[in-house]
Amino acid sequence: MAFAVTNISLFQPDITQRLTEGIDDLKQKITAWGKRIRRFTESSRWFNQNRLFQSDQKRFYTSLERPEVGGAGPGPDQANTAAFWRGLWSEPVNHSVGPWTVVVMSQCTSVTPIDPVIITPDGVDEAIRRAPNWKSPGLEHYWLKVFVVCHTVFARQFQEDLDQKSLPILFTTGITHLVPKDRDTTDSGKYRPITCLPTIYKTQNLADRVRYTLRSNIFDVTELERIRRDAVPSSDENATAEDAALQIVEQPAKVDADMNTPVVVDSKDDGTIAQELKLEHMRSTLEEAIVEMRSTPLENRPQLPRIALSKRNLAVVRALNTMLMTYLEASWDPCETNSILFGATLAVCRIIGAKLSMAERATGQSSVIPAWRIRIEERIAKARALIGRLICFR
Repeated sequence: MAFAVTNISLFQPDITQRLTEGIDDLKQKITAWGKRIRRFTESSRWFNQNRLFQSDQKRFYTSLERPEVGGAGPGPDQANTAAFWRGLWSEPVNHSVGPWTVVVMSQCTSVTPIDPVIITPDGVDEAIRRAPNWKSPGLEHYWLKVFVVCHTVFARQFQEDLDQKSLPILFTTGITHLVPKDRDTTDSGKYRPITCLPTIYKTQNLADRVRYTLRSNIFDVTELERIRRDAVPSSDENATAEDAALQIVEQPAKVDADMNTPVVVDSKDDGTIAQELKLEHMRSTLEEAIVEMRSTPLENRPQLPRIALSKRNLAVVRALNTMLMTYLEASWDPCETNSILFGATLAVCRIIGAKLSMAERATGQSSVIPAWRIRIEERIAKARALIGRLICFR
């Protein structure tokens, strides 16, 4: 009789010593395999952190301060999850009207009505410049900054929607990410919802105009809060804390254009790259991508990778900018414009050879364990079982 994977046999004279050496050898192998897994895990974590720091520093520091809580079990049932959150969000709510609103309404009668809002391409440029580079879902502001030809089209379409008092469905279609609060991933109620609306600019000019009207007339945010506290005495306990919070809110945000502007990464490419690009191939790729995105639902569109704006990639974007004008001039609403721009970004990724991944809508775990790690863990499990057999025999 001999033990598998070992050279130990019952007919050997020094069987006890052989068993001890075999057990020690298996323990050393388990230790070496465990160190190999830890080394790869650490190097992978450092690599991902370096890449995240280069693309999104805010998200990197947030991940250091608040590590993500990942559940090890399966995700909740999709139907139960949808029913649970639909019961919270879709039920009608009767809001109570406080007495302070009557005071505000009576004083608003003397306020001069706001002038008609005119959305200009310069206003769209300013709003997009101040926006973060990376958002979800749909097109990120990163792409809206490089495809500058869309700003004039957006200004025209937003003005038409404002004049006609219409609301495109694109503006209210978003994605809700459910982040587990603890290790229990089967309970639909133990998730923190993070809802992201599309990032195509639509309200910044309106918000700036309304804020200017409030501050230039009777009320600002601090005055409205004071009136509310006077009408509701129970809120005086938190007056000091609310005043401090309002002062923080009222401070204008300091916008750093350099932080929100896509960074050009140094490259070894020379200035002749734009001349070497095959414009006809780019035009056909753009046409195919736009036609594909027009017929693809939002939930089935691929996830766009974050690419570095090297000289070659910038040359591709500039070339497509000139080609996009023909498609954008014929666009009739923001939804159509969004499909065209998504097709343009998809064309850029295909031309430069960037990898695309389909959007994951499942609530389960999206991370995949490498095959080599599965093999090592199987070896460790077999080695531990064999150690137990050897110890029992000894």
